[in-house]
Amino acid sequence: MEIKTAVLNDLHEIEELSKKYDFERNREWKDLISGKGKTLFILIDDGKIIGFSGLMQFNWNNTIQISNIFIVPEYRGKGLAKKLVHHDIDEAKKTSFRCLIAEAPSLNPVKNLYEKMGFRKCGYNDRYYSNDGEEICIWLSIDL
Repeated sequence: MEIKTAVLNDLHEIEELSKKYDFERNREWKDLISGKGKTLFILIDDGKIIGFSGLMQFNWNNTIQISNIFIVPEYRGKGLAKKLVHHDIDEAKKTSFRCLIAEAPSLNPVKNLYEKMGFRKCGYNDRYYSNDGEEICIWLSIDL
């Protein structure tokens, strides 16, 4: 398995995964791959994309944010999300940004993953998601 930076040639496969698993259906994947201050990393196994995560830079507050974290369901539970987040942290540390932030649904296990990796809760938004209010957005950060 390897982690690489996505290129436009990966766009179709990423969009197909997103559609197949109903993950971020309205996401502008092309912009995440080639947009200014944005990078999408892909996790590849046996020539297939099995996961991805990205980084978005925000100059106005000198932060960088994790954008998405997805692992194909049959590959979950093997530490691959942790591998991607670790890669995101390493890449963020190569920049001059002050901290890395992440958004996590309160009922999603990714929140626990971020906390185990040293992120701390730094805020929440109870109107971030358009749902019945059971799940709120938890913001987490780690200093770089």
